[in-house]
Amino acid sequence: MKKIQMLLVALVVTVSLTACSGPSPSAPSPTADNPAPAMATVPNSATANPSPAVAPVANTSVPDACKLLTKDMAVSIVGPIAVGPKLVGPKDGMSSCTYIGEGYTSVLSLIIKGGISNSDFDQAFQASKGLSGVDAVKVDGLGDAAYWSGGTLGQMNVLKGGNWMILTATGAKGDLQPTLKDAFAKILAAM
Repeated sequence: MKKIQMLLVALVVTVSLTACSGPSPSAPSPTADNPAPAMATVPNSATANPSPAVAPVANTSVPDACKLLTKDMAVSIVGPIAVGPKLVGPKDGMSSCTYIGEGYTSVLSLIIKGGISNSDFDQAFQASKGLSGVDAVKVDGLGDAAYWSGGTLGQMNVLKGGNWMILTATGAKGDLQPTLKDAFAKILAAM
């Protein structure tokens, strides 16, 4: 369960930091003098031991997040876009797509992590209260399983075919639960 909490914290921190930053040049490529940062550890249901997020795991074929989260969808949720889409992956069982709203006060991000079991997803559901401050709510009609994690997170989590998809909106206005549920219906239809 701690590993799921670490992943959720890493995702929230990533989205929060992205929301607070202005435009910046691309990060330099890792070198011997400047190594890549360490990655969070997430559960890997294919083995008994945890694996680094960058290590391949079973069923890690993930779709390109930016082909699923379109700019039109982002505009409808966070308003005019200043930056995006920013794509990471898909590689090593993970893909993400981020849009930053005008004024750098809102962010919409879709993260897809492959190789996730129902048990892993259930652990994340249980752990989300500790991160968001409120109970997560199961959501019907999306993927194999889904839940809304409101409070400080503002994210819809969906499990579909071993892919854990997290759609997070930070700084967006209005009732985000139905908005992100509708967005996920479009994302799933495009898969």
